[in-house]
Amino acid sequence: MHLVNTRQLSAEVLEVVSSRRLTEMANSEIVEKMRRAQYVEKEKAFIYLANAKLVNEAYPEEEEILIQGVIDSFYIDEEGITLIDYKTDYVDKEQKELSIQRIKDRYIKQLELYSLALSDITKLTVAHKYIYLYNVNEWIHL
Repeated sequence: MHLVNTRQLSAEVLEVVSSRRLTEMANSEIVEKMRRAQYVEKEKAFIYLANAKLVNEAYPEEEEILIQGVIDSFYIDEEGITLIDYKTDYVDKEQKELSIQRIKDRYIKQLELYSLALSDITKLTVAHKYIYLYNVNEWIHL
């Protein structure tokens, strides 16, 4: 209810999400590190010009491509940048490891491109990349 009372979350959203799961995520080590970080960004839009081969090997070497995206969250601390992407993909609990691996495979290129853009724009090293899987309440380090 605190999130609703402080208008950080609407009552409608609270009806479809697990407040217990949100509390557990908010109390996780990664979010604690984010709270202590020197700098935090959320929902950061960017546009980045990259070599097209990074997206698809079929492009000619000299081809460039414009990458446009929104980084869910990142923070900067003494280790460098930690990039976070929140996902709500279904995770099959009976084949959890395989399901998580498929999700990692699906999003690894996205996070690599976001990491490259963020590192080039900020001139800082991306030390960590995480996917938070809401459906199983787990942080996956890439």
